[in-house]
Amino acid sequence: MCLMIFSWQPEQTYRLIIAANRDEDYNRPTMAVHQWQDIPDITGGRDLQCQGSWLAVSRHGRFAAVTNFRETPAPEKLQSRGKLVADFLSTSSTATNYLDKVHSQHKHYAGFNLILGDQENIFYYSNRQQEIRMLSPGVYGLSNHLLDTPWPKLKKAKSGLCRLLDVYDNNPPATKLLGIMQDETKPIDSELPDTGVGLAKERFLSSCFIKGQHYGTRNTNILKWSSEGKLIWHEYLFDSHGNEKNVHDLIVTNTV
Repeated sequence: MCLMIFSWQPEQTYRLIIAANRDEDYNRPTMAVHQWQDIPDITGGRDLQCQGSWLAVSRHGRFAAVTNFRETPAPEKLQSRGKLVADFLSTSSTATNYLDKVHSQHKHYAGFNLILGDQENIFYYSNRQQEIRMLSPGVYGLSNHLLDTPWPKLKKAKSGLCRLLDVYDNNPPATKLLGIMQDETKPIDSELPDTGVGLAKERFLSSCFIKGQHYGTRNTNILKWSSEGKLIWHEYLFDSHGNEKNVHDLIVTNTV
């Protein structure tokens, strides 16, 4: 996953609202959001190459999401970062204990950002920052650098989410959130970050929604998690031309 904005408001009816884009090679084998047959407690998308996930939840009220930390050259032959999501959701370990374990093994992974938690608390950890943070209520954004790094697309997406939360009294329609994530606007060159990939690729990766010949935004996930434990999940799938090809319009899971 490469762009995620979320609102964490535990006192609101919808305590957690997430909008997230997964950008990936089009030929990487993937399953859309579903209940995993081998681990029935988990619901989420699945990377069939390494059996991990970019965003998933458990019926016990836990969730996890991961993004890559962009760096050049990218380390190779390390453990799959998507397994961090699956491993947390398939164990009974507390979030802090799990993150302590991840921190002790942080050199085993290429750069990553990990968001995880339950209905009580949410935590953030990056093995490039090496600090476990419990997040206060608020609106956050994450791309391929540290939490809330002010890349243009992240600033714009967060601003859009804040606006929708205000207009719709903390219950924005999924289609409005989707509109934020489908923005293909690219900032001017002077606003682009320098992550070592070259100007042409910085431009290519600079929009919220990415369309390329071999790589781009493959799905958008919209999650709304209520204080009663009801999870509403919309997943929009896209082909290599950026056209919507399938929608899992409403997946509701009662989580406790």
